[in-house]
Amino acid sequence: MTINVSASSLSDFVACSQRVYYRIFEAGEAIPSREMLMGSITHKVLEKHWNSLEDAQVAVVKLSSGSGLDLVAIESIHHFVNTYFDKFRMMVTDDDKIEKRFKVKLYDDVYLVGVFDRVTRGTVIDWKTNASPPKRLENNIQFILYDMAYTLLYNKKAEGLYLASLKDGSLVRYKESKLHSEEVVKNIIPQFVETVRKKTFVKSGLFNGSCYRCPFKADCIGDWWRNSVVDN
Repeated sequence: MTINVSASSLSDFVACSQRVYYRIFEAGEAIPSREMLMGSITHKVLEKHWNSLEDAQVAVVKLSSGSGLDLVAIESIHHFVNTYFDKFRMMVTDDDKIEKRFKVKLYDDVYLVGVFDRVTRGTVIDWKTNASPPKRLENNIQFILYDMAYTLLYNKKAEGLYLASLKDGSLVRYKESKLHSEEVVKNIIPQFVETVRKKTFVKSGLFNGSCYRCPFKADCIGDWWRNSVVDN
């Protein structure tokens, strides 16, 4: 059985291993949140129209139509696009790799997979639409895996790995922490692989608050989460 390790699946595993079950074995059951839809539309716009603000804003309108997003969410997407052109457009070039997909072997039948939003002159940029971008990234699983993937792909370290916040225009650089990266490599990834092989998934999200924002909660725990919110 080929096992693909991605930033999203590994982050899900840390939050609640049952999410990994749904992601791998019942992916069609996911219900995207409002924030996920906003992020997806923003990424699609910047993939195709990164060099023209006018075309990008037209694309926002077209992609948002019929999405079910409210006017506040759509205005937020326009803001994300404006922030990109105001703060980050000068960082990218025509020769960049956009939405660069990768699949690199870790060991045996285990592969590291994912997508770099942008690779420009040896630097990786990841666009984020989160409300509160982190100030540090050394414990961020996505960037730990991106660091590994770039090194395996190009046989050298990236010039830099950056989180570019389209919410507030901040730019956060990843700085490797051996403690965190070794924990991912030596413990978290092997535990992830063993759990997937044996299908020993646990609803650990019930105990750490992960259920509320989980796209699989309706099928995993039914209406419990909704009733719990009302009760509290």
